[in-house]
Amino acid sequence: MKEKRNYDLLILGGGPAGMTAAIYAARANLKTAIIEIDICGGLVNSTYVVENFPTYKSIHGMELMQKLSEQILDLGVYVEEVSEILDINLANPKKSIETEEFIYNADAMILATGRKPMPLDLQTDCQQIHYCSICDGSAY
Repeated sequence: MKEKRNYDLLILGGGPAGMTAAIYAARANLKTAIIEIDICGGLVNSTYVVENFPTYKSIHGMELMQKLSEQILDLGVYVEEVSEILDINLANPKKSIETEEFIYNADAMILATGRKPMPLDLQTDCQQIHYCSICDGSAY
């Protein structure tokens, strides 16, 4: 039988939105957990330079996400990375998710699952395809 873990708030997704939500929840004294299928940071981890984040003129994406991760851990947020969700139940007053190891229960849940660029089905000799004209356009 899987161990049950109880929280006030579950956040599905450990990208910038999920981690920011965790900061506010922890500061409101909510027992909070982030469940992430990969590693926290989302697409920002693969962003070479972030230049549109307040307080940083320019910062490497992975460094920014590392600082955000340190902040949520310092606030006592539980983080489970590389964890696939096997089942989710939103119908009951207590929301629940099941991973390979645990069953998580909470009064509330935030879905912050981010996005994935959709690859184009085309033949090309290009080595890279960029998905963000705002982010990458200035290079061209």
